[in-house]
Amino acid sequence: MISQELIDGVKSVEDYIKFTDLYPGCHIDLLEQLDMGLTTRRANNVPNELICFVQNLSLDARDGERLLGSNEIIESVIGKLKILEQDQAGSGFAGMLLSLPTMLSRITQDAIQKALESVEDG
Repeated sequence: MISQELIDGVKSVEDYIKFTDLYPGCHIDLLEQLDMGLTTRRANNVPNELICFVQNLSLDARDGERLLGSNEIIESVIGKLKILEQDQAGSGFAGMLLSLPTMLSRITQDAIQKALESVEDG
C-alpha cells in the first residue's frame, strides 16, 4: 500500500514542476525546495529517483530555455482548436492551424494596424 506521505511528496514535486517548468539545473532548485518529510525506509528512495527523473527531463532544455512541465497548456490549445474546427468545418485544417498564433497571443490594435498597412494592395 502506498503511504499518504509518499503521495503528498510526489504531488509536491509535480506541483513544483508545473509551476516552474523544466530548465537546466531545475533539479538542483527542486532538491533545495523538496522537504518530503518521509519517515518510512521504502519511501526514502523516492526523492532521489524523482530528482534524477527531473534532471533527465531537463537535459533537453538549453540555457535560458524553459520546457513545459505539464501538458495542460497543450491540451488547452488542442481544445481551442477543436472548438474552432467545429465552427469552421469544411474550411480545411491548414487554415485552422494557422489561426493558432492568434488564439494564443495578445494582439494589440497597433499590431493589427501595422499588419494591415504592411500588406500590399493586390
